[in-house]
Amino acid sequence: MRLALRVDTPAVQGAAATVGGSGTRRSQIVRGETGLLWLVPTIWTIYTDQQQFVMNNLRAVGKRLGLSPRMVQGVFVFAGFAAAAGYALYLQYDARAEAESAAEAAADDAARADDARQAALRAEATCLAERRDLAEQLGLADEARMVQAESAMGLSGARALARDLGGRRFADETLVEGDQGIGPRLYEAVAQRMGSTDATADAARPCLEESVALGDDLPQYTLLWHPDPTSFCPGDYAGVADGITRVGRWGLSPRIADRYGAAVPGQSARTGAAELSDDPRLNDRWSANTVATALREVQLTLLTGGDSRRAPMWPSEAQLWSLALLDATNRMPRMADGALDEPHNECIDALMRSVADQRSALPPGEPVLPSLIDIADGTVTLRAPATPGCPWPDDAFLHGAEAALTAAARLGAVSDGPGPAL
Repeated sequence: MRLALRVDTPAVQGAAATVGGSGTRRSQIVRGETGLLWLVPTIWTIYTDQQQFVMNNLRAVGKRLGLSPRMVQGVFVFAGFAAAAGYALYLQYDARAEAESAAEAAADDAARADDARQAALRAEATCLAERRDLAEQLGLADEARMVQAESAMGLSGARALARDLGGRRFADETLVEGDQGIGPRLYEAVAQRMGSTDATADAARPCLEESVALGDDLPQYTLLWHPDPTSFCPGDYAGVADGITRVGRWGLSPRIADRYGAAVPGQSARTGAAELSDDPRLNDRWSANTVATALREVQLTLLTGGDSRRAPMWPSEAQLWSLALLDATNRMPRMADGALDEPHNECIDALMRSVADQRSALPPGEPVLPSLIDIADGTVTLRAPATPGCPWPDDAFLHGAEAALTAAARLGAVSDGPGPAL
């Protein structure tokens, strides 16, 4: 009996282990039998055998080091966790390094692009100055004035801005082709107004010294804009028109001042500068920044809003139209002490939709707004819908178009000769 037990026990244990799907590594039956298809290990068998093999080796290492299997297992688990955490930290560091490198490369590209743009602008200014000098030497006064108008308007910057903010609408081939004819008309219109302006470089200097507020996205003739056509960069301007008190070098209304600058003191129909000595609109730097902030919002609303398929205006007139609508916004009164005032971007967007309805039968490639020249000359008449929240004046388009062109003409006139104002 004892002999039978010693012989049968390993065989029975090995068979039981093999049929159970595990223990094939130490099974004596499997070692002695080959070629049996049912003895091929399954995926589960391979997985459990490898796990058992690892655990046995861990126990062997623990015995040699005098450590318990639990402690050895804990050390290996901690080592695996530390390795995984280290690898994750490495991936995070590598991703951050790549992001920083990409950001530095983008900053370098932007700096190079800005340098190239500045160089192109300087080259264009130099070319225009040479053309003007040549025209003057030849006694071509009208041609010299046209060149100076071209220099003052900077239409290349307006077109680039329209493409950057307005998107693909301003890349339409028909629109771009038609815009080529707008530039000469603008130069002629501005040159005509240059001949009738009495602006001088000395009078313009206080306004042009605030050009830091304009940045790179606003035209310099913005600083020579004024809602009163008879006023030119007045230092202590204070006037009332249509019940609206306008104060400062740029004749800002309470609505513009409250919306884009510090709060304006309580308003009344008083025009004496001494009575408004605490009004922030008399501070040139404050007013210049307020004008720039307001114009940027108008410009962004015009170029990004409205019909997504049709450009809002000719690319060359993007900045002129922005200034024209700023002038119109500056002439809107406050309703119920501002309680009914709607945001200006909503007023402008509603205005553009109204214009689109008035000009619904436009040919392909033509913008929503007509040329600013046609508005100023009275060739085209548009209505501005007045609401309690957006009380546009009746002549909003006409007055705004003329004010924008006059501002450009003033810059052309004061830049006609050398001087600090330039």
